[in-house]
Amino acid sequence: MRRIVCLAGLVCSAAVLVLAPAAAAGNVTCQGVLSGTVAGNVIVPKGAECALEFADVSGNVTAQIDATVSVLGSTIGGNYTCNNCQQAHLESSTINGNYQISHEKQYSVITNSTIKGNLQINDSRTDLVLFFIDTNEIWGNLSFNNNEGLALITDNTIAGNLTCQNNDPAPVSIGNTAKSMKGQCAP
Repeated sequence: MRRIVCLAGLVCSAAVLVLAPAAAAGNVTCQGVLSGTVAGNVIVPKGAECALEFADVSGNVTAQIDATVSVLGSTIGGNYTCNNCQQAHLESSTINGNYQISHEKQYSVITNSTIKGNLQINDSRTDLVLFFIDTNEIWGNLSFNNNEGLALITDNTIAGNLTCQNNDPAPVSIGNTAKSMKGQCAP
C-alpha cells in the first residue's frame, strides 16, 4: 500500500511540474509593480495601476478601462493596447509589436523607446498635461489622429509615415524624420 501511495505522489508531483509552465505562460494580472521575466500576456484590470519596471514580457500588454500603465526599461514581446485607459507611459523600452492607444482619458509620455510596429494614438484627450512623444525609433508608422489637448511630437525616427489629422489643437511636430509627413505634422 505504501508503494502505491508513494507512486501516486510521484505521479502527481510530476504532473504539477509538467503543468506549471503552461500555467505560467497564460495571462498575468498586474496591479502594482511587475519586474523580471513574464511568460505570457500582462492584463491590467479595470481601474488598476501597473508599473512594468525592467520586465521582459513574452506576450502582449493590455490596459483595460480606466487603467494606468507605465513601462520603464522593459521589453514587450507582442503588442501594447490601451482602449479607454487613463494613462499609458513608455520610457526607455522596446515594443516588438504595435503600440496602440485609443480613447485615453488623460495623457501619455512615450520617450526614448523602440516600437518595432506602428504607434497609434487616436480619439484621446488630455486636460492636465500633454501628449509627449519624443526621441523614439518607430519601425512602422506613427499616427496621431482625432485627439484633444496639447501634444509634442519631436525628434522621432520613423521608418514609415507620420500622419496627424483632426487634432485640437494641432500638435507641435519638430525634428522628426519619416518616409512622409502628412496633415498637421507636415513640415
